[in-house]
Amino acid sequence: MDIFISDFKVPLTNEYKLQDVYHNFQIYISNQFRQDLHYDRYIQDNNIYLFFGKLYTTVENPAFYITNAYLKNKNIADIDGEYLYIIINNLKTIIIYTDKEGIIPIYYSYCDNKLSITTDQKLLFHNFNKDDIHIESINDFLRFGTLLGDYTFSKKVKLIEGGMKWQYTNGDIQQKRYHLFHFDSQNSIKDIKKLIYNVSQSYMKAIKKRITEKEVDDSCIFMSGGIDSRFLLALLNKTYTNKKIHTYSFGQPHSEEVDIARKCATLYHNPFDWLEVKPENFIENIDLYSQMTCGADMFPQSYIINIAKQIEKSNFLTGFALDAYLGGTFLNEDAVETSSKLSTFVTSHLKLIKMNALSDEILKKICKKGIYETIFSNNDRHLIEVAEEYDKYPTKDSIQPFAINNRAKRLVLLRELIPAKYINYSCVSLDKDFLKSIALIPAKLRNNHYFYQKLFINVAPEYANIVYNNTTLPISADLSLWNTGVQNESRREKMFQTIMQNNDTLKDKQYYPHFYSDFDGYSRYDSQWKELIADCLLNKDSFINQYWFKETELNEMYNQHIQGNKNYRKELIYLTSLEIFLRNFLKQ
Repeated sequence: MDIFISDFKVPLTNEYKLQDVYHNFQIYISNQFRQDLHYDRYIQDNNIYLFFGKLYTTVENPAFYITNAYLKNKNIADIDGEYLYIIINNLKTIIIYTDKEGIIPIYYSYCDNKLSITTDQKLLFHNFNKDDIHIESINDFLRFGTLLGDYTFSKKVKLIEGGMKWQYTNGDIQQKRYHLFHFDSQNSIKDIKKLIYNVSQSYMKAIKKRITEKEVDDSCIFMSGGIDSRFLLALLNKTYTNKKIHTYSFGQPHSEEVDIARKCATLYHNPFDWLEVKPENFIENIDLYSQMTCGADMFPQSYIINIAKQIEKSNFLTGFALDAYLGGTFLNEDAVETSSKLSTFVTSHLKLIKMNALSDEILKKICKKGIYETIFSNNDRHLIEVAEEYDKYPTKDSIQPFAINNRAKRLVLLRELIPAKYINYSCVSLDKDFLKSIALIPAKLRNNHYFYQKLFINVAPEYANIVYNNTTLPISADLSLWNTGVQNESRREKMFQTIMQNNDTLKDKQYYPHFYSDFDGYSRYDSQWKELIADCLLNKDSFINQYWFKETELNEMYNQHIQGNKNYRKELIYLTSLEIFLRNFLKQ
């Protein structure tokens, strides 16, 4: 039997470089997402050891370095870097280690006695047809708004998750997780001053690993109105006091979020540029984005492709998931106090973990006869199955890592990887030593942003006095007011929507200026958005209407949204995204 690593007919361009050929092995390294990764190999006793990635330890031969640790039975989890480590034993067995957090995506397909492995999953969809559609992934995407675990939209294609040892031998595939991040309540540190020192120091060291002082001039940060990007900016300014990293923000004109980003950037004279994003920019790259993500995200996020092309820097850094780890995202008092296992807890707290897209009521209404029972009736099965892996830890220690792995990494991290096709990428908050330091923060301190606020005020007090976009209050404001600020902002947005709906002149419609975008307004008033959604959902030839949903019910949902009777923005976006994926990949 022939075994291939990437059995693809692709041109040998800058995107796909043929690195080696070993008898019946063809090894392709895809530069789809990352241009800055190093490829290295080491051969010993007819075994081939391959390294693809980046180490934060200075070594001449990364493949030999990791192989030496592997052969001496040292813990692969101690390796500091972002990488894929592949072992080919006597041309019979393939072993793959992903880095602890799965920063570099890798996918595999095994069918018809052929094994294909790649970092660019779209290559595995080249003969995708209706029978290949993974029905459980349709449920996960529409119900939870994300794909879970190792699922993709194809039954034949799976993700090798982070912290995994994956092994293939003679048609048998085995996986064993060697690392699963969780908070450690048993060994947690109660001294908040010590925690603040440890966390801030480890974060600054993580910055130094990823960018040198010389590289600051050719690097940038994407700024928003939130917390994470300004925390990264503040500590980078502290790390390299003689340099000023360039900052970028993007959004619609008069966006309050962009104004906040500008205030944060210019506080200590960091160069700042604003890139305008119009409604049409959110849909101009939808096919390319769907192909790059294989449908695993919402179509409006395609705007990031156009943004990345405009950046004239070589590197960008991101504060991805800082609030999800340190703050109150995915955590509340119920999760802190519960004695229930995570797999039991999450099913009744989908809103908390932000896995609530189409409701059960809506799915029942729009499904054709028998479809709900076939696809959606056993709705929580896979969610529970994925969560069970975390049941060995208390829910307060595992709920944030679970949500980060299955929502933030499958959605937000994927979005942030996309610019890396055009500009080198570094995710500071997934640093090995930084995660070790935050693992010791007790759940009660993480809850309700208590620790994150104390950390921020201690290390970056000036930035803490600038408004946080989600709450409309400074970070330093009393935490008891944060939720009130969120509620007030929500009421303000609804009032704005009502005013626009009652405005009879279509050309005078305005878009809500608080955030960088207004998906609700675009989907109601922008002609290109409306045309796209209508073509995907109200077309009898659409795949989703042929296979699963009633065109009449989707038409009613669309009209009620356009007329302002109901808000179905989220539902329309997810359904449209699914149809765009099918149009890009399905072979009839």
